[in-house]
Amino acid sequence: MHKKNGLVEIIAAAMTLGFLAGCATLAPEARREQAETIIRHWSDPSRLTAAKLIEEYGPPDEARYGRLIWDRKGPWAKTMVWDVAADELKRGTPDFIEQTVSFSVPATMEPALAAFSDRVRVDEKGGRFSVRSDSEEKNFLTANLVYEVVAGIKNPAQAARFYEETIRFALAGKSSPYMQTLLFLPRP
Repeated sequence: MHKKNGLVEIIAAAMTLGFLAGCATLAPEARREQAETIIRHWSDPSRLTAAKLIEEYGPPDEARYGRLIWDRKGPWAKTMVWDVAADELKRGTPDFIEQTVSFSVPATMEPALAAFSDRVRVDEKGGRFSVRSDSEEKNFLTANLVYEVVAGIKNPAQAARFYEETIRFALAGKSSPYMQTLLFLPRP
């Protein structure tokens, strides 16, 4: 009897590890079901964002208990969404979606980008940057402004002001192409 119970425990543990390790080897419909199971008990903002991304980009390439990850979907090199705790939601608008763009950022531009926004992170090799917020639309806006700072179109203060004005207009129901897509070409 001990051997049978031990085997059941081993099988259950292996299934759990497989479930938590990701889902790239599963068929798309199985990945969608796995992702929907994972997000079922997430906080509303995280769950709704994840559901929107599943609708837009299909099932994630990787699904873990607390996060979903898509590789090379839409204009993004990587998209990651995770659940935020209720206490984080009470403290304000937490970030729970990070999107990465393949775009070279010279090391000399990192201080300017840090001055523009603390929601921008340049990878150590400079070949990618990531933006974080609570929506893909805000990530488009931030990424477009990162490009404009790097290209010398706007300085960090101008980019920060433009960001705030664009968010204010969006809250008033006005749209901006800056919040709809990348306005520059990322590298493949």
